[in-house]
Amino acid sequence: VQFGFVEDYPQNWEFDPGHLDSEDSSDDSEDDTELEFCLQRDSESGELDAFWEDDDDLPDEADAKWLKAQYERLQKLYVDKEKLEKQLVQEEDGETNSEKMTRWEWESIWRYHQALSHAIDTAIQSAVTGDWRDEF
Repeated sequence: VQFGFVEDYPQNWEFDPGHLDSEDSSDDSEDDTELEFCLQRDSESGELDAFWEDDDDLPDEADAKWLKAQYERLQKLYVDKEKLEKQLVQEEDGETNSEKMTRWEWESIWRYHQALSHAIDTAIQSAVTGDWRDEF
């Protein structure tokens, strides 16, 4: 059984930086802390672009800092990938150690990690406008 992205692009991404800061875990449809964008690959240049619903949806400085912190966290995981693989992945597919994940699970996680990293990096680049852009 395979699952994951059916097509590479477009991809829709939604993050809610305010959700982690809130003690109220209810689903509030009036929540304006959500970041939502569509990631597409330019057919001519091959570069990734993030498209926001409108200018009001562009991340502000606090959102951009939050995205950057998440991107840096993902990069730290990548640096430790080999060490984590030895700790968490079965050496052979037939291994019956249920405390470790299969190679297929590991590879699926890292495909998602790569897609998430690309999406966040592209969102940061598209949001870097205004007086605070030099910080990024």
